[in-house]
Amino acid sequence: MGIHYKTATLREIIDSHTLGKLVLPNFQREFVWSVEDQRQLMTSLLADIPIGAVLLLLGTSTDFTARPFGRRVAAEPTDECTFLLDGQQRLSCVYHFLSDPLSEESGWESVTRDTYYNLRYRWLARVVPEQDKPDPFGYFHLHFRGIREEPEALRDFVEPFRVNLTGSRDAVAHPAWLAEKLVNENGNEGELRYRIARGLADQGLVPLWEVVSRPRDAGSLHGMALQIIAQTRADQLAARSGPVDDAVLAAAQEVRPGLVQAGDEVTYANLSEAITSMSATWVKAMRDYFDELGDREVPQVILPGDEIDRAIPIFEVMNQGGTPLTTFDLVVAKMARLSVDRETAERSLAEQLIQHALDSTVDVTDALWNINSAERPDLWKVSDYNFVVERDSLSNNFKNALLNLLSARAHSSASSVADLDTDHIKRPAILKLDAAQIEGLWRDAANAVIRAWAFLSLRCGIRNSGDLRNKLILLPIAFAISNDEIWGDPQALDRLEYWYWCTTLAGTYTERQTDNCINDIKLLNDWLVEGDTNPFAGREGHVLAAPNYSDETTLLRQHEEAGVTSDVGDYIAQYVLSRNPRDFLEDSRLAAWEFDMELELHHVIPLQTATSVGESTSKLRSRAEQRHILNSPLNRTFILKTSNRTLGARSIHQYMEHVPTSSPLTHLLPSGASSYQKLPTEDDDTYYRRVLRRRYDHLMQVIPEELDRLRG
Repeated sequence: MGIHYKTATLREIIDSHTLGKLVLPNFQREFVWSVEDQRQLMTSLLADIPIGAVLLLLGTSTDFTARPFGRRVAAEPTDECTFLLDGQQRLSCVYHFLSDPLSEESGWESVTRDTYYNLRYRWLARVVPEQDKPDPFGYFHLHFRGIREEPEALRDFVEPFRVNLTGSRDAVAHPAWLAEKLVNENGNEGELRYRIARGLADQGLVPLWEVVSRPRDAGSLHGMALQIIAQTRADQLAARSGPVDDAVLAAAQEVRPGLVQAGDEVTYANLSEAITSMSATWVKAMRDYFDELGDREVPQVILPGDEIDRAIPIFEVMNQGGTPLTTFDLVVAKMARLSVDRETAERSLAEQLIQHALDSTVDVTDALWNINSAERPDLWKVSDYNFVVERDSLSNNFKNALLNLLSARAHSSASSVADLDTDHIKRPAILKLDAAQIEGLWRDAANAVIRAWAFLSLRCGIRNSGDLRNKLILLPIAFAISNDEIWGDPQALDRLEYWYWCTTLAGTYTERQTDNCINDIKLLNDWLVEGDTNPFAGREGHVLAAPNYSDETTLLRQHEEAGVTSDVGDYIAQYVLSRNPRDFLEDSRLAAWEFDMELELHHVIPLQTATSVGESTSKLRSRAEQRHILNSPLNRTFILKTSNRTLGARSIHQYMEHVPTSSPLTHLLPSGASSYQKLPTEDDDTYYRRVLRRRYDHLMQVIPEELDRLRG
């Protein structure tokens, strides 16, 4: 039998995996997708976008050792089984979206501990939207006719619940809640399950982890949550008075045809029976919608066991495919049509943007330069970096920033900045821009994005586009400095830098990036343009103090959940670099904008120091070991590549003897080799934490002082 093709539903795939018929061969790499990657897949699933084909190999349990989806333990496959060769990341996610692997009978704690850190989530759908926000599930009018939104528009309607091994277990979404209530309170499982559904429904959330195990079951958690949500909304509608909302009336007439005759005056009191029917109809439609997620089909390419050598070329072909048109491609096409209409021979918008970027320079004014300590350049040339052009093509980061700014500026010019909405930087709004709007705005928008990168380079320690971990942070900066008065005002640029550090070092954009971005555009406008009081004082209080992100406990890796790599590590290193510290060995000031200056992140206490734990350097650098104290963001700082290589594996006490006294201070590190001498009473862990805690103390002294200066 040769290669053959078939489809299977997600429910069949999950059931097959649960029974041990479908497993991962142990030569597969680890699970690596971020939570945001998973969210994007989930929104695609909700929007009924195909998630792509998978590659399978028929075999027997003795062909390879195997493991389950998303876990580090050995699997027990059936004698005849199928190995998943391509699709691990996607199917591991779906397995956690639509079923409940963290709550197996063997005990949630042991299963969670064996599960890859980024998969320790239960997933929920936000069915009840915020007021004046999109309503994809038809909650407000109890009228659901299917999802019509694009995946991006559903991002805020998908919520992961973190299942932590430590800390509070009081949340009803935590698997420990039911397990412990059954034991400690000798509770009735049915009543406890209802309490879970009620607790989530009161938050407007519907759990999805029983979609596969209990489809079309009113007693499932999602079934009960939908019933509670619908009843609450029906009670709200029934309690209304006055004229009936047109959308509510239309929904009522759909479930009760002939309800209203011509000329009838309808009140909410007249609709009581119809509202009851609307509620029941909405619950059924929503339950069917969620349950049918398990019926989505996945194409499968199936190899017989003796043809595994063909897996690699097949995998490559499957992952090449056609490249879909992006939003930017469609905007460029719209501009090309304008050129044809004008019977001109202009180059495409993309070509014009590339040339515009190559020709662009930014004057390094006193306002922009601020108080940098390095040698001041006259001009900042965007062509020296990858911020706009990469390998002769526009970078994706630049394209996205440009389109977002184009749309935000187009919508704020027609009204006030206060009327900007998250929808204005989403694909539908961008594609509604006409060619004349794009033609009139693209040069100013491109200049503003280039200014923003110059600002980040000269003031914020950003060396390349990859350094900006949260890309939407660029948009409030570009929006603000598209205003020439702001761009030329030293105080305004200081306050913009203040906002940047308050935002990055407090982890503001780790969640709800789109909402935060639009809100920050408005707040910065109120502060920098309208002269209102500082709206970011609360955010300032979370700088290096945000729980599970930048507080001392997290940075010093003092509990298990603190070991996740986070953006704050990059931002701390960039903050230090923005101060133009001295190199450890060379007599030179380090600068992010010196494009030919080769910098590397140096481990202040080298990883090779950890010989007592018996770990190799490569293992310490691995994702699995990020909780080790030497992987703390406090243990990294930029120095010259040549110096990093010279210092090599020498202990910090040894190499600090050769570092000028003033240099560590510029990196916000203790000065002098004696500061790094391990005390006889200290074990390794205590020693590492003492040294790095002193750096944290330095940061906590210097950063608030600088924020105070920048705030003015």
